[in-house]
Amino acid sequence: MDLLIKRYLNKPSKIGVKFLYEHKAVQEYEALIAQIGNAGAALRLECVRDKINLFLVSETTGMKFNYLGLDYVTAQITSLQQEDSADLKFQFVHVFARKNALLVAKPFHRETFLNISDISFINPSGI
Repeated sequence: MDLLIKRYLNKPSKIGVKFLYEHKAVQEYEALIAQIGNAGAALRLECVRDKINLFLVSETTGMKFNYLGLDYVTAQITSLQQEDSADLKFQFVHVFARKNALLVAKPFHRETFLNISDISFINPSGI
């Protein structure tokens, strides 16, 4: 699995995990949304050697969701570290490939995405 970041100027940017199969991306994202709801979550990134671990922590319940051993693009993470997290508007998504295009998994057949309230780095010197 890969960590992907897509920046937008006029809408919330997306940070997400790329899945190999559409059904897995949608199924796991629906489970995540069902447990967290629309309250949002804090996102923590931890660099471990040449991989990155992503942790989502629900704002309301404190439940933690882990995505471990993700591949990533160093330049994207470095850019993210240099920005003020208060100014960042991100949504967390699951992504999958279909016919050479990356598509965002839509839970429950709707465009409902998890808002990220805060992004922080654990061991940022590991990048």
